[in-house]
Amino acid sequence: MIVIDTNALVILVLGLMDPRLIEGHKRTSIYDARDFDDLLTRIGDVKQLLIIPNVWTEVDNLLNGFTGRAAEG
Repeated sequence: MIVIDTNALVILVLGLMDPRLIEGHKRTSIYDARDFDDLLTRIGDVKQLLIIPNVWTEVDNLLNGFTGRAAEG
């Protein structure tokens, strides 16, 4: 089991949508697609993730500002 925090989950979600979005988001602009790849390697099987409800809520709040194609992702 792997516990994941808000920033890591935002990187994971953005990276799954389009890794180029990572550098463009204000919360994750210090990270890039390589960090996403490293995170995926570390996680291994996403079925092993433990994400507490408060983290989901915060990630939802942080990602609500997307519009256009990114919002449809």
